Amino acid sequence: METITFKCPEKLAKKLRGESSGRKISKSDLLRQALEFYLEQKGLTSHTSLYSLSKDLCGAVSGPEDLSENSSYLEGYGQ
Repeated sequence: METITFKCPEKLAKKLRGESSGRKISKSDLLRQALEFYLEQKGLTSHTSLYSLSKDLCGAVSGPEDLSENSSYLEGYGQ
């Protein structure tokens, strides 16, 4: 497992100690769980698809659904 070091404000460190103690788990376990939860909520996992990242853009433009449905849309293309 990779070790990551970061600076934490004392107020946040105190909350971390209290929460990990209350759950009877290590601070590292609590941070891993919290980070994984955050990344899943943001949709930033290794299984993230292009669709899931851009689904809010689907239907954002108007026009034909498929340019190939009418050959006149392709006139002059590639010339």
